[in-house]
Amino acid sequence: MKISAIKISPPGRFNLKNGLTVLFYPTKSLLSTFAVVFVRVGAAYDNDAEIGMSHFVEHLSFTGTKKYPSALAIAQAADAVGAKFNGGTGELRTQYHIKMPYLHFEPGIKILSELVFYPFFAKGEIKKEKNVILSEFNDIWHNPERRFNYEVFRQRFKQKEHPYARLVVGNPEKIKQFSESKAILLRKKYYQPANMVLSIAGDLAKNSVLKTAEKYFDYGQKGIETKEKKFDRGDYSDFGYYYQEEKRPQIQFVISFPGFGEKELSRKERIVLSFLAYILGRGRRSRLNLRLREKEGFVYKVGTDYTCYPYLGDFLIWGSVPVDKLLPAFSAVKEEIEKLMAKGIPGDELLLAKNSYAASLLMQFDNPEAIAYYFIVQEFKKEEIWLPQRNIEEDEKITAKEILTLAGKIFDYKKININLLGFVPPELQKRVQSVFAF
Repeated sequence: MKISAIKISPPGRFNLKNGLTVLFYPTKSLLSTFAVVFVRVGAAYDNDAEIGMSHFVEHLSFTGTKKYPSALAIAQAADAVGAKFNGGTGELRTQYHIKMPYLHFEPGIKILSELVFYPFFAKGEIKKEKNVILSEFNDIWHNPERRFNYEVFRQRFKQKEHPYARLVVGNPEKIKQFSESKAILLRKKYYQPANMVLSIAGDLAKNSVLKTAEKYFDYGQKGIETKEKKFDRGDYSDFGYYYQEEKRPQIQFVISFPGFGEKELSRKERIVLSFLAYILGRGRRSRLNLRLREKEGFVYKVGTDYTCYPYLGDFLIWGSVPVDKLLPAFSAVKEEIEKLMAKGIPGDELLLAKNSYAASLLMQFDNPEAIAYYFIVQEFKKEEIWLPQRNIEEDEKITAKEILTLAGKIFDYKKININLLGFVPPELQKRVQSVFAF
């Protein structure tokens, strides 16, 4: 039986009276249930003077709610039914999620709804949570790798603090200015059903899910939907170099190219982008791994990654090498890029990429958490939901020419950013930058 013959059923989808969209996918013989809420607010939507406020509001949601008046009370309610919960804030969304045994679906959903709709901001908690976030900032800023990764993306743009590249937690100066009144205003503006999607996956009956969602999430008026911010390719920086000096035996490197936003690519082209990343640097048989690790022995790990925001993105090549292997490693990376562009992609290599992509998609569907995210990500973007088989149909049509065409648009040495973390002598820094001279 071919992988492409496996068919996944569509999720149930319904709107509550308050306008909130609910997705539900029934699983079979899985003991856990997962539910997640996306809210259309994040660091990119914060006012310039209040960067970090979305993250602050998310933190406050876990300090106490109407039914559970303290962090301890929330934790006790979750422990009583074996549930695990958390949240997170990104540039474009804030999320709250909970995982519980399917037998305890209703009490788990009750806890989730409390976090989303009914937090209260006690004055003592405001001060305490600001201190917690200041500690979180210190964990990021004084951790060399985390600060380096932040700078890599920040350097990708001309603007000093591009909305896509903000430090989500804010900075100490801004964090100290956060207040209860500002937090309430942000919640009032963004935490509206029109800005939310709830996704649930578990071994549950559809009617039970609908009834429970109506009981705990059909709250408030629809509200006004957040308008998406738009950006253009003029925001990208040109050739750039960032060096963060740290005394260490290894040099961590990231080579960054401007990528594409999701709205700049068709759905099929996004799959093409994933194939490019896979062939060049994902997995044990990727070209960079075969060259830099298996042949040359320069690295333990090397790979590719990419980010697609709605309008902008990046494509990264990353790794870590001893300082004496830095220059030959960069030369090898350049050679592999140019070999790809000059000699193309053999049919057997492309077929392996297609098989890997299809299998990875389908294997998500034995995990309630992965299932819930698979559907909510598409719904939140207001896109038609493509089931795995639709993606696989497009996967099978992709040609080597399409991959190379997209690669040609990405690998522009005039726009490359070279980022190094470690101790690199000045003369070697110059030689490394010259590898990609144009």
